[in-house]
Amino acid sequence: MPPTYDPNGPSGIGGWLILPLLGLVAAAASTGFNLFQAFMQWDSIGAIIQGNEPSLLYLRLPVIASLAIGLLAFALALYCLYLMLTRSSRTPNWMIGYYLFGVVVAVVEYLATRAITPSEASAMIYSLSGAVIGLFIWIPYFRVSKRVANTFRQPDADETRQIFT
Repeated sequence: MPPTYDPNGPSGIGGWLILPLLGLVAAAASTGFNLFQAFMQWDSIGAIIQGNEPSLLYLRLPVIASLAIGLLAFALALYCLYLMLTRSSRTPNWMIGYYLFGVVVAVVEYLATRAITPSEASAMIYSLSGAVIGLFIWIPYFRVSKRVANTFRQPDADETRQIFT
């Protein structure tokens, strides 16, 4: 059972809670940059998706999956960042979902890389390992941390809170 609100305990976005916040900022920035680069090469990506060239047909599914998951990961990181900064009581559950989704993204990236460039797939194992390690660190943190309980499970959470108050 998750801890309950304790007015005498630590609260606010500080302590170890700053690391997930920074992780969300970094994830949104890097995913946004990668999506921007992908859309700058839309002529090549569009040709793959349209399937006009039969030799590129095998790339269609990995490219579409990568773009869709990249857009979803970007939106999810921004939404979790918003929830965290507004100290919403929904933050812990959404962050747990975010870390679970991160493992799914790492698996899809690995499979897409293996389909497109098999020689580079072994490098994606590090990304998958990092996502799994993050899962095992941050899910328990969001479930049992007193700071998380005091910051996001307060009785007045979700009541007209301003960012950074």
